[in-house]
Amino acid sequence: TGIQVPHFHYHYLGFDDNSLQKEVAEMFTLLCPAELYEVSPHLASTSPRHARPKKRVGIISSLIGGDEPHGLLVQPVVRDLKNIFDFFIISVGSKEPSEEFFKATDGNVFSTGFNEMETKQTLYSLELDCLIFLEAMNTAQLYFLGFQRFAEVQALVMGAPVTSGIETFDYFLSGDLLEHPFRTQLKSDHYTEQVVLFDGQAISFPDTQHHLPQDVALAADDAHSNITALEQMTLLQQQ
Repeated sequence: TGIQVPHFHYHYLGFDDNSLQKEVAEMFTLLCPAELYEVSPHLASTSPRHARPKKRVGIISSLIGGDEPHGLLVQPVVRDLKNIFDFFIISVGSKEPSEEFFKATDGNVFSTGFNEMETKQTLYSLELDCLIFLEAMNTAQLYFLGFQRFAEVQALVMGAPVTSGIETFDYFLSGDLLEHPFRTQLKSDHYTEQVVLFDGQAISFPDTQHHLPQDVALAADDAHSNITALEQMTLLQQQ
């Protein structure tokens, strides 16, 4: 947890991160102990597999609470697909998951804070078929968890839109409008993962509005006040 991860804004520069991320991952492969590459016991060939009616999908993030965009991206996915998959939310760090996830998963929400061992034991106990990381670069804890194998399929999505460079991530989920239009013809790929492209921006927008409509546009410095920009203009005209 003492490792410094890149600054937030570096994730969005749009440069080719592939070679650099691979070199960083290879460096930690040499520096870190064998515990960094553990495999969940339920994936061992000798381990008996439980027959379950639905696949178990875990979603892990350090930014899945409150109004954080990472959590908002997957709320409709969990809500709309809960009849097909059993979802489990794992929140690391200081953010508390929103109430929406408790409702959508029938309470299958776990907050493990900054305790890496508790997080690992939680992931082991869930015996997941798929584990989705909403980001890998925002916290050192998530980055190093990415080196381990907790599910047969491990995917990374665009919470922090940069490749991991880590071999244990199988897929990167993105949208065709967010990638280079001729990316299959480029000499080098930006990802170490296999990229899966959804239509458009790969974002599921809600069918209904969950907040009160705003009848006027507010400037950034007006948001703290109960008075609207239109009312301010009216007062100025009266003066």
